[in-house]
Amino acid sequence: MKKHFSQKGSMEATIMICLVLALITALGWIFWQNFVHKAPDIKATETSVVNKKNPDIPQKQVELKQDVKFNPVAVVSSKSDLSKLTDVSDDFKEFINTKYLEKNVGYGTECQAGIMVERVYKQSFALGGFGVVKGECAGGARMIWAKSGTTWIEVDSTQNAGFDCAKLKKYTFPSVLAGNECSVYTNSNNQGSVQAYTQE
Repeated sequence: MKKHFSQKGSMEATIMICLVLALITALGWIFWQNFVHKAPDIKATETSVVNKKNPDIPQKQVELKQDVKFNPVAVVSSKSDLSKLTDVSDDFKEFINTKYLEKNVGYGTECQAGIMVERVYKQSFALGGFGVVKGECAGGARMIWAKSGTTWIEVDSTQNAGFDCAKLKKYTFPSVLAGNECSVYTNSNNQGSVQAYTQE
């Protein structure tokens, strides 16, 4: 019996020692991360990346400029929601209201569409999309808008990999919003290829 209690006590002591060592290790790691080790400063730089679809075309990764306005992914589904759009002009808000919200574009009375505005650039270009905010309807797309003269227009909407290259070039749409790739369509079935796109 004495041997049994001795073995049990020895096992409990071993477990306690392991727990204490684990606790000391964890505390040491936390101390090292917070007080001793300094993470390197990461600075935004302009880099070149390889285009996976065509490695011969260097892709310039465009750094976001200061005049790109970020909205807290604002979704508007009625005129009263337009106040959610910060740092955008009144004429852009009116364009969104008359083109999409008043007409409930793409849906009948069963569903309600919503417009999402992600970014506005130089008060002349914008990136966002639309989708269903009420009801069971399917659909949605990425969208880009531009100011042509004094009027806002929808440049393109897509569910594909990239926006239409021809439309982007027509309106000199900045790649800071459109991305570094666009689609070249070869037929009416939206079949085509993807190519690099750069526009300041």
